[in-house]
Amino acid sequence: MSAPNRFGRRDEQASWVKQRANKPPEVTLLDHQIGLREGTSIALEATPQRLQMGKSSSPLDDRVRLEDVTRDNGYLRVEIQFYRDCFECAQRFHLEVGNICQQLQVAYYQDVLQAGDSLEYCDELCIDLRHAMERYIDDQRKAEKSWLEFFGPPKIGADYDGRL
Repeated sequence: MSAPNRFGRRDEQASWVKQRANKPPEVTLLDHQIGLREGTSIALEATPQRLQMGKSSSPLDDRVRLEDVTRDNGYLRVEIQFYRDCFECAQRFHLEVGNICQQLQVAYYQDVLQAGDSLEYCDELCIDLRHAMERYIDDQRKAEKSWLEFFGPPKIGADYDGRL
């Protein structure tokens, strides 16, 4: 059991990471959209159907196998870039929210706010929080759009074997 952190709670992040590492990633809506574009992702490749197909497929000649590995490498590069973009979005959001929280703490501990000014100041900070969240959502949408654009538009009548 781990020692309590500064907030008195046990740090369970390490066990959470270990649990996640032992399981394949869950297929998300974004993975489904990629599948409809005849693309693939790590989550789609880890579905039981795809794993079984990989086991039962016949060995390919070296040229075909090289093309497949090169294509998969391209998919992985785009997926990694998506996750990097998402991480950067989360970092920016974390910094903005941390800054706003710090402003609130300083105002509270230094008793900077007068009775009338405090409501106006808190309203400004709430607006700042809302804008930070809107920027975060916009950045996430841009990252998703960029990843989906790599695969092109959905294929008409597309069906893939990673469905729920």
